[in-house]
Amino acid sequence: MIFLHVVPASSIPEHPTRELLNVREPVRMVYLRQLQQLLPNQNELAVPPDFNVQFGLPSVKILQVALELKFDLIFMGLRHSSHVATASHMPWATAYDVVCNAGCPVLTVRSNELIPRPQKNPIPDTKR
Repeated sequence: MIFLHVVPASSIPEHPTRELLNVREPVRMVYLRQLQQLLPNQNELAVPPDFNVQFGLPSVKILQVALELKFDLIFMGLRHSSHVATASHMPWATAYDVVCNAGCPVLTVRSNELIPRPQKNPIPDTKR
């Protein structure tokens, strides 16, 4: 079982400065901790899960990792509760892109409660 979170490309410039590259690791750690909290009793599993944080365009990274690791199933949690009913049907949505291009089945789910997220942009402002 692999838990993957992709930090959108808009959060990290295509050609980041050395300062921003140094910020990636703390950002990765924020999201890794958040992923690990989704599965609090992981020590009870027969096979330990893998937690992975990537940077880039979410649909591209999800499909890339799924292909590289030969996923049997992609299980996607959907955000933006006002659009979850149509999220896998809108051509500009990440879920739509993954559902249409994955080489394996895709299951999309939503939560009845909102999961707290880290601050909107966890990358500190380096211009100060």
